[in-house]
Amino acid sequence: MDACCSYKIDKTNKVLFQKYKGDITLSDIMELMKKITSDKEFSVYFDHLVDFRDCKLNITPEEIPYYVKFIEEDVKIIGERTDIYLTDTPNQVWINSIGSFFSGCLIVSWFAGNFHINCTKFNVKQ
Repeated sequence: MDACCSYKIDKTNKVLFQKYKGDITLSDIMELMKKITSDKEFSVYFDHLVDFRDCKLNITPEEIPYYVKFIEEDVKIIGERTDIYLTDTPNQVWINSIGSFFSGCLIVSWFAGNFHINCTKFNVKQ
């Protein structure tokens, strides 16, 4: 299945929605983040709702340091907000855990039915 990465910004409710479908690579995620952060409607303070339930993440452990570096180098990605990740496999959960590399990050996880929801509170990097 081809990759499909999309987003929508709801300025009224200050929420960024992201949806991933198909076979997703790290490059797909990073490209979408570049588009999002260059969008004039984007704010680092908007909460994020990310839906991974319809995708297969094809990311190797060796790629994780590149993703961490990518996040650290773009201050627009790190902001004071709540991130919610909708997932349905353990392989989809790890990407939220990357936030634990940053100071002031709180990760709360719970399971509901067949999918996993992670809620992360990010704080602005000082």
